[in-house]
Amino acid sequence: MPHLRLHILSAALLACALVAPTSVAAPSPAAAPRAETINPAPPAGPAAPPVAAPRMTVADFEGLAFANHPELLRARAEIAAASGRWIQAGLPPNPTIGYSASEIGNDGRAGQQGAYLGQEFITGHKLWLNRNVAGREIVKHRQQYRAAELRVLNDVRTAYYQVLAADRRRRLTAQLVDIGAAGVATVEDLIRAQEASRFELLPAQVEAETARNAQATAEAQYQSAWRTLVSVAAVPDLVPQPLDDHLDVLPAEHDYQVELARLLTESPQLAAAWTEVSRSRWALARARVEPVPNVDVQSLVQYDNGTDYTIAGLQVVIPLPIIDRNPGGIRAA
Repeated sequence: MPHLRLHILSAALLACALVAPTSVAAPSPAAAPRAETINPAPPAGPAAPPVAAPRMTVADFEGLAFANHPELLRARAEIAAASGRWIQAGLPPNPTIGYSASEIGNDGRAGQQGAYLGQEFITGHKLWLNRNVAGREIVKHRQQYRAAELRVLNDVRTAYYQVLAADRRRRLTAQLVDIGAAGVATVEDLIRAQEASRFELLPAQVEAETARNAQATAEAQYQSAWRTLVSVAAVPDLVPQPLDDHLDVLPAEHDYQVELARLLTESPQLAAAWTEVSRSRWALARARVEPVPNVDVQSLVQYDNGTDYTIAGLQVVIPLPIIDRNPGGIRAA
């Protein structure tokens, strides 16, 4: 026991000697240099603090997801395709042009030779109704794109905060490992000093091993959370790096009725559903005018080699909707 006290006292004295400030003897006045013969250097300013590397924020991952996420890319492509269908739906048919000949070889002559020009005229405001149906498709795809944006945004934010929580668990378990190792070392010192028995070493070792297992689990959870984050952000090759940690900042409180009213008025899923109802109504109106016959007009100009006359003709074709009045299309719409 006296030896243990002696060791403790020696260690304390050594620690005091290491941390005590070193005194420097002041120069004597005789040895001091003359002020007028010395150009003292200006005092050095405070050293610039090291610039910390910027940490990635949740907004950075949101931007990466908006630019690269395949679901958003697909939704943008669907909007572009719907816009193309809107353009095509309102275009009238192309005119037709052709060559016409008749009575060839009559009396050894070339007969009647000429050309014709035809055009189908769409009636019943079908092209206008087509554009209205296609326009509702564009609106619906835009609202579906907004819903996809919100889903991706929610996934990114959830994964981001899961990484922050996993990183904190990893750091805390690292501290527990240090504490466990220090506890084992303390018990071993006490055993050597005959202040504790070896039976007290086993619980300390168990605690240290439990801390190491918790650290390994926390590290695995962090790696898993990071892989989830980079997956939803569509940057799978991004390596783990420090993030802007603001878990201690509590979100603002929300009123249930206010948020419910906002959801009912701003939800893109509800808006897409109502747009689909509107599209169906326009599609029904379009199906009802399908039986209205279009008019096909053809004009013909020929030269008669037998009489040396130039002759013209006109043909108008209108189908009669007496059999097919589009009952299946109306029912489907």
